[in-house]
Amino acid sequence: MTHMLADYQLDALIALLGKDAVRTDSHSRHTYGRDWMPVIEPDPVAIVFPRNAEQVQALLQRANEWHCPLVPSGGRTGLAGGAAALHGEIVVSFEKMNRIIEVDATERLILCEPGVITAQLQQTAREHGLYYPVEFAADGSSQIGGNIATNAGGVRVLRYGMTRAQVAGLNVITGHGATIAEMRCLRKDNAGYALRELFVGSEGTLGMIVLAGLRLQSTPPALATALLLLDDVTALPAVMQAMQAFELHACELMDARAWQWGNAEQSAPLDVPPAALYLLMEAPAESMSAEALARALQHQPVSDVLLAQSATQAERFWAVRESITAALKPQQPFKCDIGFRLACMPAVLARMGQQWPDAVVFGHLGDGNLHLNIVNSDDHAITQAKVWQLVKDYNGTITAEHGVGLLRRDSLQSMEAKARLQAMQNLKRVFDPNGILNPGKLC
Repeated sequence: MTHMLADYQLDALIALLGKDAVRTDSHSRHTYGRDWMPVIEPDPVAIVFPRNAEQVQALLQRANEWHCPLVPSGGRTGLAGGAAALHGEIVVSFEKMNRIIEVDATERLILCEPGVITAQLQQTAREHGLYYPVEFAADGSSQIGGNIATNAGGVRVLRYGMTRAQVAGLNVITGHGATIAEMRCLRKDNAGYALRELFVGSEGTLGMIVLAGLRLQSTPPALATALLLLDDVTALPAVMQAMQAFELHACELMDARAWQWGNAEQSAPLDVPPAALYLLMEAPAESMSAEALARALQHQPVSDVLLAQSATQAERFWAVRESITAALKPQQPFKCDIGFRLACMPAVLARMGQQWPDAVVFGHLGDGNLHLNIVNSDDHAITQAKVWQLVKDYNGTITAEHGVGLLRRDSLQSMEAKARLQAMQNLKRVFDPNGILNPGKLC
């Protein structure tokens, strides 16, 4: 059902937030009503821009009175439709709540509002001699609140974990307008349930994050970058075990087609021998030398190992990996974000090759996350059913990092155990009894 905004409600929003913080023009509604997932035309009724937690709380209280749905919105870089507003919702943009409140270098902690851009937080950490380790392609536009709400991953998950591992504290306004303060930011705190854990990855369906405390790390050591070429897919687990001799910071996989697509995007393509799989790995330079790599892999069926001899060469290796998505975009592939245990990878990759010979596969091998891109998929429903069967057969996940959102909601309902779904729905009723927050998403 599409919600309509009455004149008195619009006046109340302007009185609460200010005239410049409420937009109803078509351009704003189209821009803020969607994320990166192609969806049907967005149709929010208004976009609002709160500037502090008090305004967010008041907004939620009004929304409950009016039975008006709200869609939280960050940098809108998601790929699952989690920030899409299709039925007259009010989109709540956090871009005005963008202050870094405090940096505690001793505690290695940063406190910030949800609208802080990820790259800005990373830069602030560097200015204090520290490091924020969640890195991915949308650093320059994604916002911290959205990162937390979707439990963002990226290329450093193998070493540092996902966003969840960095969250030390949260202040959240729940769906019925109550404030849950979990901002002690202690390393050891066993005083009851860790409620903040529920909001990380909840995709804005339980509450709105208004303040976050994030852990920072030591500045990483100088890193070496190596490109491993494999022709024997069955060797993947053994090769990964051998590479545990190094403290890997990143481990990316590209199949032959993914490498070709990414390499073709370069102004000067790399002259690298053909292989079935390409593994792009980073580890501390002091340990991952050419000699150490030779020792670690001497009994492994690796056809070639290319150790970057300069920062420029390392950047060129990474440029191939980072160009794949853009290169594939004109093909409009059927995209899947799935995850498996490493032991299953040879069988999973073999089955993908059998079922979809033209598929392009790449992803974060170190944490089990594969991006399956199926080109020339005529019937998406049939293709999706086959992918979900693959996930079931190998006890994987239908979304390893992009989230459920609008795109995978129905799939989650059919794939997950009833008891787990019921528990999620019960939590939704506790924190958002009127179903105000991001309706139609997740569960």
